[in-house]
Amino acid sequence: MTPERLENIRRMEEILNRTESFLEEANRLLQRWEALRPDTQRLEKYYYSKQWRKDHEASNRGEIPEGMPHGILSEDAIYNLLGDEHFTALAFLKHITKVIARE
Repeated sequence: MTPERLENIRRMEEILNRTESFLEEANRLLQRWEALRPDTQRLEKYYYSKQWRKDHEASNRGEIPEGMPHGILSEDAIYNLLGDEHFTALAFLKHITKVIARE
């Protein structure tokens, strides 16, 4: 066997190993994302609720105890998170479509 063919086999073996490792990690991340989804949905529901508006207004009046984290009551924190999740899902979907189509 030629050195070029042996080198190609070595490179292909490396790609196989890297891809297997990545897919194991991707599956773990997908499971975590799926498990997190009910909480994210609960957060979204809260963000669009009257209760969030009341809590936001209370925060603006300084009624949140000092030292208590309340970034959740900012105008953008939840909105940006939901947008990030949406665009991340779209990016995954675009890539997955290529994988399925064997592009």
